[in-house]
Amino acid sequence: MMKNWLLNPNKLGLALTGSLFLLSSAVSSYAADASGIWKWTITTQNGDTIDSTLELKQTGETLTGMYKGSRGGESKIENGKISSNEVSFKVKREFQENSFTIVYKGKLEGDRIDGSISVEDRDRTFEWHAKRETAAPNLTGEWNWSVETQNGETFEAKLTLKSQGATLTGKLVGDGWEIEIQDGQTKGNSVSFTTKRETDDGRTITYKSEGTVNGGAIAGTVKFKGDDGEDRSLKWKARR
Repeated sequence: MMKNWLLNPNKLGLALTGSLFLLSSAVSSYAADASGIWKWTITTQNGDTIDSTLELKQTGETLTGMYKGSRGGESKIENGKISSNEVSFKVKREFQENSFTIVYKGKLEGDRIDGSISVEDRDRTFEWHAKRETAAPNLTGEWNWSVETQNGETFEAKLTLKSQGATLTGKLVGDGWEIEIQDGQTKGNSVSFTTKRETDDGRTITYKSEGTVNGGAIAGTVKFKGDDGEDRSLKWKARR
């Protein structure tokens, strides 16, 4: 029966057509996704730097979005396309009452786009390297915090955090003591803050903590000056 099915050209043609359709669907489902906020910097001939931001939204092979330059003004992108991992779009800009179109082309690899920028109808081309911004993790909540001291002991406390965009506030609470964190910031999966403690002899010790967020855990180092004035560094971690 299998032999007859294979020898039937009509059935074989239908089978091949179906297989090709499934294959193309699978390829489409794994197509690169360019959606997100992208940033890059270009250095001009006179040494000035221009920072740019691009917000992209991908629907199938169509890209839409908004371009914003460091000198102000926003422009919708035009002819936005993505084929496999090849990205292209145009942006119309005005400068000193002159209008011109900038053409962007590049290859998307993960959270990077590398390619070229050129002004339409002109020969000059610039390199283009854009990086997608990763959303800052929401650290709001209570964490079990601990630091490993130099003599191998573990000191524990509760770390309460509140995320507001890239700003981080909160406090460390121990047995009979409480310290507010200061200068708290998040950037991508990085977190940093400082705490200050008053010693019995009236000195103020500033602890600068930095860490990396990995799911429901944070691990990093805290730096400070010891009683002898020497720089010290201890490992700390926190888990929800």
